[in-house]
Amino acid sequence: VIIFSGSTVLFVMKGFRLHSMQCGVRRVHFSESFERLPSGFSILVNSPVCIVASKAVNSFGMNQYLVGCKRTGQAALVDCGDRAPESWMEVARSYNLTIGSILQTHAHIDHVMGLWHTKTAIPNAVLYMHSNEMVWQRA
Repeated sequence: VIIFSGSTVLFVMKGFRLHSMQCGVRRVHFSESFERLPSGFSILVNSPVCIVASKAVNSFGMNQYLVGCKRTGQAALVDCGDRAPESWMEVARSYNLTIGSILQTHAHIDHVMGLWHTKTAIPNAVLYMHSNEMVWQRA
């Protein structure tokens, strides 16, 4: 579960402690230097404790996210619609993060188009999806 409220980010995942942090939200302007990011990525939050990256993916332009805790080095991908998970793994590595979780908010096609690709590239990542939506995982 990820909840954005003002400058507070709250996320709870198995294996994570409850994190509620003041992120000191700072919008990234294109004049700032982020050459280490693959094309199309935006940094929504970059604080001493967390990072939130986003990119519009697939033909639907669905927003996929990477949420990472800099203190634990753990990260989660939210809504794996991108069929090229390598770029997400590259972003995680650039912030010294390990993707250990995949969070699917629901299983509409735009949100799961890249799920198989992501699970293949990151087989140890734990998938979190409502049990009624798991038919997509088995397909």
